[in-house]
Amino acid sequence: MVARSMTGYGEVSRLTEFGVIVAEIRSSNNRFLDITIKLPEQLKKFENKLREIVSMHASRGKIEVRLSLQPIRNDGSGLKLNKLKVDELIDLQNEVLASFENLEKLGVSDVLKWPGVIQDSFLSENIDQQKLTEICESVSKEFQNFTEREGLQLIKQIISCADEIDTLIQKAEKIAPLAAEAMVTKISTRLSDALKEINLKKPVSAMGNQPSERSNQNGDNEFIVAIHERIRLEASMSAIKVDVSEELERIKSHMVELRNVLSNDNVLKGKRLDFLSQELHREANTLGSKSFNQDLNMISLDLRVCIEQIREQVQNLQ
Repeated sequence: MVARSMTGYGEVSRLTEFGVIVAEIRSSNNRFLDITIKLPEQLKKFENKLREIVSMHASRGKIEVRLSLQPIRNDGSGLKLNKLKVDELIDLQNEVLASFENLEKLGVSDVLKWPGVIQDSFLSENIDQQKLTEICESVSKEFQNFTEREGLQLIKQIISCADEIDTLIQKAEKIAPLAAEAMVTKISTRLSDALKEINLKKPVSAMGNQPSERSNQNGDNEFIVAIHERIRLEASMSAIKVDVSEELERIKSHMVELRNVLSNDNVLKGKRLDFLSQELHREANTLGSKSFNQDLNMISLDLRVCIEQIREQVQNLQ
């Protein structure tokens, strides 16, 4: 079972013939893949290649890649001043001051910070793409191993919550029929008690004559049968309103799909599990709103707690 966390870290340090290179990768949660690469000015030309390598080891997340270099100089080479660039900068300064006399002149630090004024002949002459590629691949694998270890821990927590949900559903399936029967009994009893308090008068014919005793008895019997039939109908309709069998079946179906996603190494788990957790939360809310029994209410609450824990873990998966 392979899963990767969106939060990860990797660092590799290499001592090469041209100096020490430190490569670092760190990531945080993000809906999409967002890679930022920070390189010394002399390595900017390698940025696209490094981005390509890193993208092969991640599918989602905000990823930051940093490379730093500490050159080893035993041949007297080092930082050099680009005098031509300095002369150009001074000429530009003189033109500006000719138009704006109140401006201050550039200081030494301002000149040295200007892009291209300082040249590192060692870096530009010795560092090649192959060396950087090897280092970037190493740190990317280190980063991937970290995310896989974190992802495995997240999956274990999700499975633990899924097992708890399965147990709660089994309890709910035993309680739900009893709750429906209790609702029918309660409604029937209330309606029957209410009818006992009603004083039923004998019907009078259109001619104003009293009907015969036999016709009165037949009419009363038919009326009583209709009343009881209506009671059964109202009780059944109320029982349907609190029936949670459909919600329980949908939750069970979502849990089967959740486990299938967890066991499938060929799919991106994060987005699929996020969608399933939303569906589970919706069904658990419906279950709570339809619960007539106090035990079902508590099960619905426990379900929502477990599902919320799953959502928290899922949001850290790629």
